[in-house]
Parts: sequence; C-alpha cells; structure tokens
Amino acid sequence: MNLKLQGKVTNIIQLHDESASILFEVAKLAPKSMPGNVAMFEKLPSVVEKTEERNESLKISTINQL
Repeated sequence: MNLKLQGKVTNIIQLHDESASILFEVAKLAPKSMPGNVAMFEKLPSVVEKTEERNESLKISTINQL
C-alpha cells in the first residue's frame, strides 16, 4: 500500500480506493481466522509462545524487585 501511494501523481482518490480494498480483504479474511484457527499464519504460534515466555519472565522479575 505504501509504495502505491508514493509519487507526484498520487491523490486522495487513490488513497481512498487503496484503503477500501485493504479493508475489504481484511473483512474477507476475518471469518477464516476464527479463534484458534491460525493455520494461515505459519509463524504465529512460535511468536505467541515467545511472547508468553517473555511476559512470564517479566512478571517474575517484577515480583522479585518488589
């Protein structure tokens, strides 16, 4: 999207069309990504796992400092 909206001939109509098409695609994908169905996001489970580990580590560190 960013590259399509750069340049001297870009205008507000192109911005509107591009943002509307992205919103349409997101609305189309939303039902496919029901809670727990993350098959289309290959790296998501590992990222979530790392985030949960960091959160737990931060929680323990914060408790120890208190």
